[in-house]
Amino acid sequence: MYLNQQCLPTSTSIQSRFSRLQTNFFTLGEEVGLIEIKIKHLKENAA
Repeated sequence: MYLNQQCLPTSTSIQSRFSRLQTNFFTLGEEVGLIEIKIKHLKENAA
């Protein structure tokens, strides 16, 4: 039992890692959205 608890990461470290992952994913989504908007504007300007 003691060994298992030592091997497993604590719930707080999992939570912090998960929240960091969520933040990164949200930032990535924002960047993709901005790129899509830029492409749309470029297409409209080219047309």
